[in-house]
Amino acid sequence: AIETRKWVARSANTGVSCFISPVGITIDAQPYNTAAAIKGFVLPNDSKTFYVKYGDLVSKLMVIASICLVIWILSLWLVSKFKKRKIPG
Repeated sequence: AIETRKWVARSANTGVSCFISPVGITIDAQPYNTAAAIKGFVLPNDSKTFYVKYGDLVSKLMVIASICLVIWILSLWLVSKFKKRKIPG
């Protein structure tokens, strides 16, 4: 509900039945193994969040940044290792 900013109406035979608001607030939750009927109003929402539009773009960018960081650190290490060697002559 939070990632998509949409209402969720959850109905379960052996679980918690409830409504979840677009900001993540659980409304009228019924406990496990309890026979109950709940009624609520769910508003439709056509807007798309950043997560819906681009998915896991942020995590993919962080993976690329981590790989670049590792390559950069390894290159600095290799350059410093070769500078310490003395060339005979």
